[in-house]
Amino acid sequence: MEISDLIAIGKLGNSVDSDGYISFKPNKIFQSFSLQYVFLLFTDHSVRYVKIEDNLNDKMLKIDDLEITRAAAEDGKALVMLAQEDITMLLDEHNIQDYAGMKVHFADSIIGQVKETFFNNAQDILVVELINGNEIMIPVVDHYVEQIEGNVIYTKNIEGLMNL
Repeated sequence: MEISDLIAIGKLGNSVDSDGYISFKPNKIFQSFSLQYVFLLFTDHSVRYVKIEDNLNDKMLKIDDLEITRAAAEDGKALVMLAQEDITMLLDEHNIQDYAGMKVHFADSIIGQVKETFFNNAQDILVVELINGNEIMIPVVDHYVEQIEGNVIYTKNIEGLMNL
């Protein structure tokens, strides 16, 4: 496996508390999962494969090796990464749709493409790059998403979102 096969899901902080936890700042696209094993990518491009012993509200992680945790804190910019295949497996296990790359249809035409998706603790949010280069965010709720068919998301009621 190469570093290019890994996807960053967040970044570790620069201090370790007395219980061995290090702060974790997830990327906005990160879906809250019960992480078990992750890759840590350090600024010197070294990689460590570690077990997560505990995950406190996606804000603090306890790694099974305190020395690696301390090294990550000392690095100050260590990335938490997963292999794409692990992300795909987690999405399937948790029945989460990966909308990235899907076309977005509104008012009889394709208006753009889903750039990324994130969960805001209520619903999935689509970050859509419009054909004109602007971006909008569309909540995946019945009020805005009419149907999903193949690789196309058919939307409705997004006039107000388009004008923001």
